[in-house]
Amino acid sequence: MIENPELLEAAVEAAEMKKKISKIEQLNFGNQQKAGLILVLLGEKPAVEVALYDWNDPPGKFAEVIKEIGLNFEELNFEDRAFTSPKLVTRFAIARDKETVLSLRSLDPARDHREYGLLMGYPESAVEAFVKSKEIKQTRQKDGGPTWKLMKERSVVNFALSKDNWQEEIKTAERWNEVLRKYAPELYKKIQGVK
Repeated sequence: MIENPELLEAAVEAAEMKKKISKIEQLNFGNQQKAGLILVLLGEKPAVEVALYDWNDPPGKFAEVIKEIGLNFEELNFEDRAFTSPKLVTRFAIARDKETVLSLRSLDPARDHREYGLLMGYPESAVEAFVKSKEIKQTRQKDGGPTWKLMKERSVVNFALSKDNWQEEIKTAERWNEVLRKYAPELYKKIQGVK
């Protein structure tokens, strides 16, 4: 007789999640994109957009794994996105639920900055500052404000920080780091450049 069924159920769920994360890690596509996909799988981000290039796994194999791990997805047409590259094969909108996938699919990240940023899980204040093109600096500020360097040092998943709320916004990136360090430690080390 099992004395603590909740504990057993949690252990089974953790083992299943580990298998799903392993399937993502085994795919051949960008490590930053893998991190975003794992954060979606774990419920830390609403959605992610993944671009596959001619050196990545084929779209069919990628789609098969996304389906196996229980996420919803839709392949995007090139016309749906502003950025294209001759080496780009396709893009996928991926989320835990179909409604979010459809929302992401309907957006153009080059125009719909606010909605796109929120679906990527970025803090609202960072998204608003980006949209307003206010207070975003990509060089070190004398007042200790946000920098891309700071974000790169503290996060494996990057977004622009606002001048006024960067101390609060960086907590999102740090939480994502902790989640990735816990659930995907080898991937985390690869992104950080740790051997």
